[in-house]
Formats: sequence, C-alpha cells, structure tokens
Amino acid sequence: MTKKEKAIAFAWQHTLLFIALYIMTLGIAACVKSLLGASVISVLPYVFHDAGIDGMVHH
Repeated sequence: MTKKEKAIAFAWQHTLLFIALYIMTLGIAACVKSLLGASVISVLPYVFHDAGIDGMVHH
C-alpha cells in the first residue's frame, strides 16, 4: 500500500466509526426517551447524546 492508500483507508475507517457511533447514540437516546433504560455498555453514546443536548441548551 502506498502512503496515499493508507491515509485514505485511515480516514475511511474513522469516518465509518463516527457514523456508527452516531447511529448507536440515536438508538440509546430513543431507549432512554422511551423510559426503557440504558445498559452499562451504552454509557459512552448516552454521554455523547447528553453532551450534545447540554451544549445546545447553554448556547
């Protein structure tokens, strides 16, 4: 692999990671909003969701 191919692969992997994390965050937010609760495994996306809402409220 050339350096350019490695850089593209790196960027693509991280883009997919952020997309997947965003989708997961939406799912966790829906579970919490519907009062189903959240498991320990979903704490990171839930914190991201809360940080996003709190960030918007304080502006």
